[in-house]
Amino acid sequence: MTAQVDVDEDRVVLQGIECREADVVAFFGDAAPETRVELAGRAVAIGVAGLRAMGVAGHVELVEREFAKLSHQFDRALATTEGQLLERVHSTFDPDHAESVSARLAASVADAHGAAGKVITETRSQLERLIQDSFNPDLATSCVYRIAKLVTDTRAELDRAFDPTFKGSHLSHLVELVDSYFGEGGAVEAQVAAQVGPVKDELMAALQGLRELVVGQAMAADERDRSPASGFDFEDEVEAVLCRLAAVHGDTVDCVGTTAGDAGRSKRGDFAVQLPDGRRFVVEAKKRSTPLPLRGDRGVLAMLDDSMINRGASFAIAVARDASAFAKEVGSFNEYDDNKLLCRFGETGELLEAAYRWARARLLMVAAEEAGIDVDSIENGVEEARRAVHELSRIEAKAKAIAHGADEIQSLVSFQIRRLNTALDQAAAGLEYRSTRVAS
Repeated sequence: MTAQVDVDEDRVVLQGIECREADVVAFFGDAAPETRVELAGRAVAIGVAGLRAMGVAGHVELVEREFAKLSHQFDRALATTEGQLLERVHSTFDPDHAESVSARLAASVADAHGAAGKVITETRSQLERLIQDSFNPDLATSCVYRIAKLVTDTRAELDRAFDPTFKGSHLSHLVELVDSYFGEGGAVEAQVAAQVGPVKDELMAALQGLRELVVGQAMAADERDRSPASGFDFEDEVEAVLCRLAAVHGDTVDCVGTTAGDAGRSKRGDFAVQLPDGRRFVVEAKKRSTPLPLRGDRGVLAMLDDSMINRGASFAIAVARDASAFAKEVGSFNEYDDNKLLCRFGETGELLEAAYRWARARLLMVAAEEAGIDVDSIENGVEEARRAVHELSRIEAKAKAIAHGADEIQSLVSFQIRRLNTALDQAAAGLEYRSTRVAS
């Protein structure tokens, strides 16, 4: 860039003027950027004054003294500003200064810590009192007291409901109903005498098995070892249990999972169990780690419907190694649509055995109805057993969600098991009473 000096009436503009004198460069380098323009103007004015006084080639002492004076003033102003800044910083952040930011921040933190500690202490005390009140059995508003009262009231109500001496109870109603149908001079006395004996024996065996096996192991099964027996596939275990039960009842078991059935090329249904009278139920063995859907076209209930059609059966059982193969609502043992049952295998097959007996009882009741025998009283007992199973599933889910092994929950579970056994005893007693009246 070419240097240029423009002169107007009241000003001089210097453009592109460059100076490489070390002292000049150092002087302007030490100055603050915002003061350099003013210093440059003053330097030009002083230089012009000096040149006029001494000439262009004259002495430069006057100029040096002026520059020294400017440098001294600048250093003094800089030191003053630095001191003021340091004082301001110390007064702002000195923790010993009551009005400093540090002191106020420390005081705020201390106050907040004290307030938080007080709130936590009060909250903990309130929670401790709440917990103590909730589990105090002597306090009428506590949950323990209410559960105990509910169990006591329910037990008393159940005792009245099945007391044969209490008019209007289930048991007295069953006795009256059986007597009205099968008492001396009853309209069906001759037919009962000819047919009720074999049916009674079959139903008694089925109901007794249900009473002992349906629920007794259901809650404990969640904690058992679920691995299959060494050297056996799950279907082999299922087949072993089915064959053992079939031998006791005179049934036959066919492993049909690899052969096509009545529905063309379909191989639905792993096992077909046939009763002596020709009636059948089908068994599906499922060993899965992910749950099958319960309903829908691909659900397990639709699959069991297809299995019954394919194998010419009237009842279907789906048994799984553990509960993870079915939806959560199924639980360990549950019946659907009066002709399908889903259950776990159990540790040694005890739940499958209960399902086997349940299916036989269902088929035998159908046979009794077709023979003209009234089975309403026995159906009442089976229906009560079904309600007990459903109630047990609900309590089982609640027990898992709240606390495993809680005494209050266990009392409710025991109550439902007693309810199931009492219902089955009711049906069995009805059959026994009916047989006795017919024999007399």
